[in-house]
Amino acid sequence: MKTIRSSIIFSMTTKRSLEKNWPLNLISLPIRNPKNVCDQDGDKSVSEAELKRWISFVSRTAIFADANRHWKNLNANKNEPLEWNDYLEKTYGIEEEIFSDPERQQQYVKMKRDDERRWRVADMDFDKKLSLDEYSAFLHPQDYPRMRDVVIEETLSSVDKDHDGYISIEEYLADLAKSYGRAFDPKAPLDDWAQKEKEQFLKHRDKNGDKRMDRHEVGEWIMPTDYDPVEAEAKHLIYHADDDKDGKLQEKEVLEHHALFVGSQALNYGRPLGHEEL
Repeated sequence: MKTIRSSIIFSMTTKRSLEKNWPLNLISLPIRNPKNVCDQDGDKSVSEAELKRWISFVSRTAIFADANRHWKNLNANKNEPLEWNDYLEKTYGIEEEIFSDPERQQQYVKMKRDDERRWRVADMDFDKKLSLDEYSAFLHPQDYPRMRDVVIEETLSSVDKDHDGYISIEEYLADLAKSYGRAFDPKAPLDDWAQKEKEQFLKHRDKNGDKRMDRHEVGEWIMPTDYDPVEAEAKHLIYHADDDKDGKLQEKEVLEHHALFVGSQALNYGRPLGHEEL
C-alpha cells in the first residue's frame, strides 16, 4: 500500500548521518538560494512569511519531481495522459500471469481496488486517464485536499483490522508500533511509547470519548482541517533556531542549528533537490 502519512519519521541513525554529511552550503540554502525564492527582500535573513513560502516551494518541487520520475517510467507517450491499463501493467505486471498465482492474485486484487478508488478521485475531468498533474495527486494524495476522503478510506482499510468502520486504541497502537520498530501485544503491559501514544489517542484523537476513532476523527488525525503543516513547520524552525529572537533567521543561526534543518521540510527531509529543480 502506498504511504499516506503526511509526517516523515527518521531513525536517529539516519538523522546523525544526514547531520554529518550534508554540506553546510546546502543547509543554508533557504537564505543563499540564488533565485531568492526564500529571502525575497534581500536582507540576508528569512522571516516567518518568507520561510513559509520557501517550505511550500520545496514541498511542491519535491512532489512534482517525484511524480515526474514515476511518470517517465510508466508512460511511454509522456505528452499524453496515462491510461489505467498501462498503469496497471507497468506497476504490477501482466494480469494473466498474476492470476496464475493465488497468493499474488489476492494481493493484486486488493491493491488494484485501492488504486482504482484513488484513480477515480484524482481524475478531475473524468476521462479515465490521468494527466501529469492528476497523477501527482494520485501518487501524493496526502498533499492534495481534494484527495482527503480517499486518504481516510485507505487509512481505515489499512488500520481497521476488524472492519467495523472504527479504529480502536489497540488498532491505533498496532499501526504506530511499525513506525517505532516495535512489536505490539494488546494483552501485554504497555511500553512507555505505547502508554504515551494511548494518552495522545484519548486526549487528542478521540474527540467524542468513545475510545475509538470514527471516520471524521480519522480525517482529523491524518489530514486535520484546522492545521497548516507549512505554517507549523515555519514556526517550529524559527522558535528553535532564532537565537537573537528578532523573528528572523540569519545564516549563522541556520548553520548553528543545522541538525534541526536537515530533518525538516525546509530541506525536503534530508533529501536534496536537484539543481535543475531549484
